[in-house]
Amino acid sequence: MSRRESESLLNSTEKGEKWYATLCCGGNGPPVLLLHDNPQTHVCWHRVAPVLAERFTVICADLRGCGDSDKPPSDPEHLAYSKRVMAQDQVEVMQSLGFSDIAVVGHDRCARVAHRMAIDHREKITKLALLDIIPTRTAFANVNREMATKDALAAEAVAEYERCFDDETIRATCEEFRSAATIDFIHDEADEALKISCPTLVLWGAASMWASYDILEIWRARAADVQGAALDGGHFCQRKIQNEQRQN
Repeated sequence: MSRRESESLLNSTEKGEKWYATLCCGGNGPPVLLLHDNPQTHVCWHRVAPVLAERFTVICADLRGCGDSDKPPSDPEHLAYSKRVMAQDQVEVMQSLGFSDIAVVGHDRCARVAHRMAIDHREKITKLALLDIIPTRTAFANVNREMATKDALAAEAVAEYERCFDDETIRATCEEFRSAATIDFIHDEADEALKISCPTLVLWGAASMWASYDILEIWRARAADVQGAALDGGHFCQRKIQNEQRQN
C-alpha cells in the first residue's frame, strides 16, 4: 500500500487532554480501520493492507500507548488505557479524516477496542471483524491454565516493534493490561445486555490459544449477526487472511 498519508493527528480526550495518534492511510473506496494487537503497531498489517487498499481506503493507526502515538499519563483507575477511551480515540481519528461510517478490524486485545467501538458508537460502525479473541469477561471466567502459542513474524515487523518498545511503551502496555482486569471489566459488566448490532465476522487461528473454545457461540451471545471460521495456523493470522483475500 502506497502511503497517501502518514502523519500524527492531534486529538483531545473527554477531559480536554491532548494526544497525538500516528497512522498511515491509502487506497480508495469505503473506509476500513485496522487495529493492531498490543504491543504491536500498525505495521502488523503490512501483508493485509495492500490487498485491502485495492478496494478500500485503509487506515492503520498506532493506538495510544503503542508505536509512535503518544503515551498519555497513567491514572489510578487505569481509565486512560481503557477500551472505552481507546475506542473513543479511534472514532475521533476517523472523524478527523472525514469518515463517519466505519468498518473496523481488530486483532487480539485491540479487537476488544473494536468491540467497544461497536457498543459505544453503534451508529458509526457498519461492519466489524474480530480476529483471534474472546470477550474480556469470558476470558477471565474461563482461562484457568497456561495458554501459549508459537507463530512466525516477519523480521522487518519485529524490528519495528523493537524500535518502538521503549520505557514509555512498556508503561503504557502494562496500563492497558491493568485496565482489562479493572475498568474494562466494570464497563463490560455494565453493558452486558447490549449486543453488537452491525454484521460481525469472527476469525481465529485453528492452532491458537482460543481454538479450544466455541468462539462463534461466545460471540453470538454478544452480537446479533455473527459469522466466522477458523483459519489454518496460529494466533498471528494476517498471512492467512492475505492469502484468502488474494484468492477472492
